[in-house]
Amino acid sequence: LDTGNFNYANVQGANGEDIRFFETAGNGGGALNYFIETWNNTGTSLIWVMLPSIPASGTVDFEIHYNDAGTTTSGANFAATFPNAYVSSGNATLTGTQTFDWFEVQAGDTITVGAGSPFVVNARRVIVDGTIDGIGAGFQAPASSNNGTGPGGGLFGTSSGASGGGYGGDRGGYGGDRGG
Repeated sequence: LDTGNFNYANVQGANGEDIRFFETAGNGGGALNYFIETWNNTGTSLIWVMLPSIPASGTVDFEIHYNDAGTTTSGANFAATFPNAYVSSGNATLTGTQTFDWFEVQAGDTITVGAGSPFVVNARRVIVDGTIDGIGAGFQAPASSNNGTGPGGGLFGTSSGASGGGYGGDRGGYGGDRGG
C-alpha cells in the first residue's frame, strides 16, 4: 500500500490495527492470515497475505477491510502467515537445500555454510542483515599428485604437469593446455 493508491486516513489505529483480509465471496469469503512487515501511513507499507492457493489461471481475488472503529487489536500474525520460517537467533551452520516461507539472518548473527555441499535457500522472503560465511566450505584440495576434487576440479598428468579448475566448463585441461 502507498499514499498513491491507499487512503491511510480511513485506517483505525497508528499501525493498521483494523486491517483484515478476506477471500471474496466467490472464493469462500473466509478470513486470510496476514503479516504487516512495515507500516508507514505517510508512505509505503508492505503487507504479506497468505492465500490458500493460486489457480492455474494465475489470479486470486481477495478483499481488504478497514475503517472499523471497534477494532483496536491487530489481526496480523507472522507465524500463521509464514508457518515454516527460519529467523536466526545466534550463529548456526546450514548446508544443502533449505526451503522456508521466510528466511532471515539477523544483524550480528552468522550462518556458516557446511563444507563440501552447496547451500541453497528457497523462500518467499529472504532477509540477510547478518553474515553468511562460506569461507573454506568448498571442496578440499587434493593430495599431492592427484586429480582435483569437486566439479571442475582439474586433472593431474605425469607427463604434462597439472591443470587448474575451469570456469564455466567441466574442468581445466592438462598442464600446458588452456583451461576449459
